[in-house]
Amino acid sequence: GVGLITLLMAWLMWGDRARSRDPAVRAYGKFCTELARIGLQRGRVEGPQDFAERVVEARPNLREEVFAITRCYTRVRYANESTAAKELIERVRNFRASK
Repeated sequence: GVGLITLLMAWLMWGDRARSRDPAVRAYGKFCTELARIGLQRGRVEGPQDFAERVVEARPNLREEVFAITRCYTRVRYANESTAAKELIERVRNFRASK
């Protein structure tokens, strides 16, 4: 039992590190961090689209950028469109929530 729990914990920890190496996940994390700086923290179980809608409700001036980044992220993560990764990274690099 203890061995099984240990293996499960190791697998979960390794899985988190593997995801953090994904450039799309890192870029989206930077995007979320930028938004958190202005008080818009993503909930632990909040999906990207729900988060984007909440952000736009609070900051309508960010609408175009937030939805574009969210579309790129969901295309990369959920539709496996690797071509959107470069666009996502570039959009996040240029995104400033303080606009």
